[in-house]
Parts: sequence; structure tokens; C-alpha cells
Amino acid sequence: MKSKKFSRKRAPGSLPVISDKKSPPEIIEVRIETLIFGGSGLARTDKGVVFVDFALVGELLRVEITEQKKDYRRGRILEILEASSLRLAAPCPVFGKCGGCD
Repeated sequence: MKSKKFSRKRAPGSLPVISDKKSPPEIIEVRIETLIFGGSGLARTDKGVVFVDFALVGELLRVEITEQKKDYRRGRILEILEASSLRLAAPCPVFGKCGGCD
């Protein structure tokens, strides 16, 4: 049995336009309300919930949005504006840059 080939003919110019230009990253200030399962900090903004790794409760952070989903956004810390009293300096000088010690 031969399989049938279906072809769709599109009108010229009907394909979506993909731009090579990236929009500048969104940078916001958030205050972490609580920690969630997995250890990310949770902040609420007027645009919804933002999850931030390596954040502590009560911290005020300048965050770059790295991922946008329907129900939430993820961000990474650019600057700690108000640190938590629980924040400690990492004992390892390459913390966050490598895969961890064996």
C-alpha cells in the first residue's frame, strides 16, 4: 500500500516572521515571601508569581526574568538590595560556577 502525501499550499507571506532581534531582558525588583518545594524563593508581582533560585525569605532583589510561562516566571538574581539575616557567604570560592564537589 502506498502512503498518501498531503501537501499544504500556503499563500505567499503566510509564514510567521521570526526576528533575529532579542528584546532586552526584563529586570524587576521583588521581595521573596516564602520558599517553595525545591528551594526557590517565591515573589508575587502585578504580573504574577516569580520563582528565584538562591533567594531567602524577606530579601529584596533585583532580578532578571529568564523564563516566561503562562502561570509563572523564573528569574535570576542580579543584585541583592536587602539581604536576609540568614544569608551566609559560600565557603567555596567557585560556588554556583561548577557542578559541585564529589
